[in-house]
Amino acid sequence: MTLTPVLLITPRINRLNRLPYVLRRWKGAISLAVYITEEELSSLEEIILVHAHHSRIVFTAYIVKAITPSNTPFYTLPNGNHLSYPNGFYPVNTMRDLAIESISTTHCFVVDADMFPSDTIESSINQYRNVLSDHHNMIVVSSFEYRKRPSLAKCFSEGDCDEL
Repeated sequence: MTLTPVLLITPRINRLNRLPYVLRRWKGAISLAVYITEEELSSLEEIILVHAHHSRIVFTAYIVKAITPSNTPFYTLPNGNHLSYPNGFYPVNTMRDLAIESISTTHCFVVDADMFPSDTIESSINQYRNVLSDHHNMIVVSSFEYRKRPSLAKCFSEGDCDEL
């Protein structure tokens, strides 16, 4: 196992337009567990082909079958009642676990698909290699939220995130 931290992201396919901006900021390995429907499979193929030259990216696809009345996901409560999910549900823990299983390092940096790492976060994390040499240790990184910025709205609506 290596000590090099890997960036873990578990987005839906509509968030992969942010990948070029993440690639500019994070120079190390990236593990992406992408949540897609069967209908989005060809779109994911196109995205993978665009980024195929980046050997530092590992793509894992979590493909959701089309939901029909006969295979609607549900959860059974302790009292026996069923909660139905006709639109499905996002398996965040499974997605994270898939991304972790795709790496070979002792540490990873888990971020939300809507979070852009700073230009210096990777080097800052690497400054703590001695602390991280004990696999029981971890670093908690604070994140910040920007609101009411025109560049943020443009990033989310049009995928143009250069200014961020």
